[in-house]
Amino acid sequence: MIVNPLKYLKHAKMTHFAIGHFNIGNLESAISTIIAAEEKNSPIFLAITDKTFSYLGLEFNKTIIEIAKNSAVPIILHYDHGNNFKTAKRCLLDGYKSIMFDGSSLNYNNNIRLSRKYCQTAHLHGASCELELGHVSGLTKQNMFTNPEKIIDFCEKTKNDTLAISIGNTHGMPEKNEKIDFDLLKKINKITKVPLVYHGASSTPIKNIKELIKHGISKINIDTDLRISFTNGLEQYLKNHPDEIDYRKILGFASLKVKKNVEYKIDIFGSANRA
Repeated sequence: MIVNPLKYLKHAKMTHFAIGHFNIGNLESAISTIIAAEEKNSPIFLAITDKTFSYLGLEFNKTIIEIAKNSAVPIILHYDHGNNFKTAKRCLLDGYKSIMFDGSSLNYNNNIRLSRKYCQTAHLHGASCELELGHVSGLTKQNMFTNPEKIIDFCEKTKNDTLAISIGNTHGMPEKNEKIDFDLLKKINKITKVPLVYHGASSTPIKNIKELIKHGISKINIDTDLRISFTNGLEQYLKNHPDEIDYRKILGFASLKVKKNVEYKIDIFGSANRA
């Protein structure tokens, strides 16, 4: 079933677990992720970006929505880093219950102006809206960390439902010697009751994941780790079966690797049996 994530995220924040956000790049990864969630009895975000839409087309929505509707667990269809307003509106009209606008590269006032527009549109369609304050860019760019002094003003003016923050995290694999600013996270968590989102959690150490959840992170985004699992699965199968030409077997093995990774993340995040 497709759901609005807000009540699940609020519950996650109150009881100290996180809901996994899993980016998909093809139909195989989408199905594998949903099956993993069903077997773990966990709510999940199933996230799609503009890159995926450019690969599969917007008509892919019809397929993924039908699959999500028939799932045995809550599925939050999510337009991730959705800076194309026309696409965001199309996703909402099609039945998505979550979108993200990423105005982190804009100046503060423009971020608020466009963020408000996305939030208002999402709310009109019974969906939630995630925004980003600061810019997820790693420890080396501390001037792009989330400024806690701006959070109250930002949230009041945009009416956002969730907030993606920058505390030393980076998209893709962790930077060498990556260090998360947990003191900043604690300060942010005290300032706002809005569920907090952590981008760039692929290969983040388990001890750090646990600490993030302890101090208010309610949604954790995974993309790169799933791509690695899928690619490694392809390489492994073709190495062991060099003459295989049945792409159903090849893709099926790669998809199984994705499924196992999603199950592993769900266990770490503590969302198993929370559906």
